[in-house]
Amino acid sequence: MEKTARGFTLIELLIVVAIIAILAAIAVPNFLEAQTRSKVSRVKADMRSLATALEAYCTDYNRYPIGYNEGKSHTPPLWTTQQERTQAWNRITTPVAYISSIPIDPFCVTGQFAVQPQPGNAVWKVFEYNTYYLLNANNNPCRAKGYLWCMTSPGPSRQTTRPWHYEMINGTAQPTNVYDATNGTTSLGIIMRTNKGFYTGNND
Repeated sequence: MEKTARGFTLIELLIVVAIIAILAAIAVPNFLEAQTRSKVSRVKADMRSLATALEAYCTDYNRYPIGYNEGKSHTPPLWTTQQERTQAWNRITTPVAYISSIPIDPFCVTGQFAVQPQPGNAVWKVFEYNTYYLLNANNNPCRAKGYLWCMTSPGPSRQTTRPWHYEMINGTAQPTNVYDATNGTTSLGIIMRTNKGFYTGNND
């Protein structure tokens, strides 16, 4: 007796496709979330390494390396263009290597700046670094609260929006964009470390 081959019916195929689609809808967000958590952990680890290098530099020179905002206000300016903002880190790599190399921010967008994300502007690859030694309206409240430097990563949103970090620290604006792990991949917050540790929005 001859046997006839039996294939899958259209309904069975549709059910299988639906199951795969449901599993993918569950798995993809979890994968993206795991990627984000991994990058955040890397940012925090790199910032801890940089903080150690900054403290070693401060031990030798009795002050922290000049940050970007301080350098551009220096007389004469140490740098005058956005392209030179990454040079604020040079003092901890040469001539004495307090750290062998400056880590790349995993949330960077090549060819854009964190503060001014305009295509064609190069190069934003490292953490923003600013110091508060200058006496002015923005820096004075920071110094009064014990903040001397901060470094920032734009976090998952890949852009830094208002309020700026010094406004957040000195309390002139609410810290609405500090990274919060509960927001995960949708967080618009920045990741910031200061000489007092990771900044969470507490202005004390």
